[in-house]
Amino acid sequence: MTNLFIQLITSLAKRRISLLVFYVIIFDLIVTIIFSYVLFPNHSAGPQFDSSLEAFLMAVIVAPILETYLIQYSIIGFIVKRYPSKLLEACLISATIFGLLHYYSIEYMAKTFISGVVYGILFLVSIEKKIYPLLPVAISHSIYNFLGFLTQYAL
Repeated sequence: MTNLFIQLITSLAKRRISLLVFYVIIFDLIVTIIFSYVLFPNHSAGPQFDSSLEAFLMAVIVAPILETYLIQYSIIGFIVKRYPSKLLEACLISATIFGLLHYYSIEYMAKTFISGVVYGILFLVSIEKKIYPLLPVAISHSIYNFLGFLTQYAL
């Protein structure tokens, strides 16, 4: 399994980073639609904010940067530096912590675990491509959250 994961990272690293960011956003949207409308249609847990300004600042600016730094950069970075062959384990540990941090409900944690895996993969691909990995992950996370912000506050 580890070798397949490393092959996946290597294969994805051959693609343009802008395209990968786009794919991550689309994948995250599809997972959200499946969780929200197919698996758990009566479920609506998630962060609550006092104003749309607070929601925008926290969800679109602060959270993506802070979570990318704490979850992917710190955790994946630490594990991969100590154990370079443990890419899959690093990705799964960071995704688990990412999911647990979104403890609004079991469903929400499961959905964010999947997002965490995808963000972890993008982080590892960025490292493989010799790109500063915080940027593509934070950007994709921010755009995804911005789309969620728009559906909740602007529509």
